[in-house]
Amino acid sequence: MADSRQERKRGKVPDEAAPNDTPPRDKLLQADRLVAVGMLSRDVAHRLNSHLTGILTYAHFLLDEIPEADPKREYAETILKETNSCRDIIAQFQEFVRGGTAEIAITDLNEVIEKLFFLLERKATMQSVKLVKKLGKGLPHLTLNVAQVRDAFWNLMTNALEAMPKGGSLTIETTMDKANNLLVAEFTDSAPHIPQEDMPHLFEPFSAVRPQQAGLGLYSTYWIINNLGGTIEVKSKPGRGNTFIIKLPPADKV
Repeated sequence: MADSRQERKRGKVPDEAAPNDTPPRDKLLQADRLVAVGMLSRDVAHRLNSHLTGILTYAHFLLDEIPEADPKREYAETILKETNSCRDIIAQFQEFVRGGTAEIAITDLNEVIEKLFFLLERKATMQSVKLVKKLGKGLPHLTLNVAQVRDAFWNLMTNALEAMPKGGSLTIETTMDKANNLLVAEFTDSAPHIPQEDMPHLFEPFSAVRPQQAGLGLYSTYWIINNLGGTIEVKSKPGRGNTFIIKLPPADKV
């Protein structure tokens, strides 16, 4: 029991979303499924990259044919950009399966969030979801892999939108936990609260709260944040929505 408490203090297991003791048989089944993911990932990544290469090739052809002044040129450029982003996601998934560590760089957390807000704005408007930014000023920079942290934050933001099909609000706030010298990013939505029985399994693989999800999004987010030396916890109460709290060490602490 003491070891379990120590694990939570280190951030390896979130307090409010900590998995319960899992029966040995279930642990074996879970391990088998993870092995299956590892075996399939190389083949899936190869097939997807083959299709993406074709898309990139034809997008380049289009770009060569469209004059600089033509408004449609922006569409071809967007295809190129988004296809390359898909390739990055595949590379991140392969790295996730291998358990490797990607290259890191000094990064402004608020800048990462600003870019994600821009990408999410249209979808949020279509769903009548209000996006709110409360970004702290003068925050220290982080030493992290930008692609990974964008993926982790994107998972949380899109999950929140999926949980609010009839509208609502999503607020992202960044602050500094001066007492512990940690940067804090809080994602708060107005979606229905997460049932108490689901809380212990939120960050387990293949345990999606909503049936339409594959069940790897939050697990991937947890792995990324933990790999960057941070922690993630969840607060959820009826009538108050859900808040995902991420804490990351600043550049001078890594």
